[in-house]
Amino acid sequence: MIMRYHEAPIDIFDAVQAETDGDYALVHLFEDKLIGEQYYNKFKRAVENGRDVILDNSIFELGVAFDEAKYVNWIKKLKPTYFVIPDVLEDGDATWQRAHAFMNKYPELASISKSIGVVQGKSYEDMKHCYKKLHDLVDIIAFSFDLSTYADYVRRALKYPLSNLEATSMGRATLLAKMVDEGVLDTEKPHHLLGVALPQEMYAYRNCSWIRSVDTSNPIVHGMYGITYTTKGLTTKIKTKMCDLMGSKVTPSEWFHIQHNILMFEEFCNG
Repeated sequence: MIMRYHEAPIDIFDAVQAETDGDYALVHLFEDKLIGEQYYNKFKRAVENGRDVILDNSIFELGVAFDEAKYVNWIKKLKPTYFVIPDVLEDGDATWQRAHAFMNKYPELASISKSIGVVQGKSYEDMKHCYKKLHDLVDIIAFSFDLSTYADYVRRALKYPLSNLEATSMGRATLLAKMVDEGVLDTEKPHHLLGVALPQEMYAYRNCSWIRSVDTSNPIVHGMYGITYTTKGLTTKIKTKMCDLMGSKVTPSEWFHIQHNILMFEEFCNG
């Protein structure tokens, strides 16, 4: 079974928590002037209650990983189940070098939380190299949802028109399958999917026991915009990031759509 983590506004945090398998925190929001304390306390309580909690370095939201020293302090304070090691967007070499330096600099973190390393790269070969370098360094290996190499690869391979969303979703699933076929990906090691472009991508992983978990705000964001998943998923994606909706109040109508999407997403993941 693929574990599901859905980022959600504080207003419905507890309700969404009851529908999911774990909680996913964005570290930069701990320091938000308006919601920071309340946001942090939600995750602190989750840790204390034995929930599975992942702390992310907020690179998707900020463009670069959160300040390293501050990040380490938050890891030590929160004590999440897992933390995402700082990475560098689209740069495999810089990512594994930074991950290696980070873990060597802060060896004490290994006794607090388990580590997640993110595969980066501008090509399939870059991804493979990064994966191999991270393999023995981290507890879980993660794959982002939006690497440009996904779409580039699948468009070259299929040679017919695809939207960016379709190519990105199909590309990640295709490249991960290729890594398995080539014996690059270790199917005995747990892996995490960082976000999804289209929820129906999860169909591709139903029989992949090596996919431990996925985090995404996709069901929540679309529900807040009144968009419900069909049995085929989505054809478009709202560009709004959850971090910009974290302080929003959710209406009963929006919550109806959100609940529907959460249930449909679970269906896509696990049948």
